[in-house]
Amino acid sequence: MTTNPETGVPPNEHLLPGCLLAKKVHIAVVGCGATGSAIAAGLPYLHQAMVALGHPYGLAVTFVDGDRVSHANCVRQPFSESEIGLYKATVLATRINLFWGLGWRGTPRFLDER
Repeated sequence: MTTNPETGVPPNEHLLPGCLLAKKVHIAVVGCGATGSAIAAGLPYLHQAMVALGHPYGLAVTFVDGDRVSHANCVRQPFSESEIGLYKATVLATRINLFWGLGWRGTPRFLDER
């Protein structure tokens, strides 16, 4: 078996810094509209894969968006009419937590330049 001369690791294996294995990997998804909600839908699969492959904690995700679900969102984003008026970040976090049994957070606020 060959190894990378710089790391001594076989070419199909990866090294992770120890700090990434000592605690949850924190991710903030800023914006929960079309792109953010698509990212959000895939993160539970990444979390499950990490845990299945031996990561002790997986992901800790926070969704951040001060926008509320509107009727227009229901046409092109994964929100329903029953969610109109609710904060997008809270809706996504609640939906994912209920389905996957996770404890991810939704923070209904806008980020500014500060």
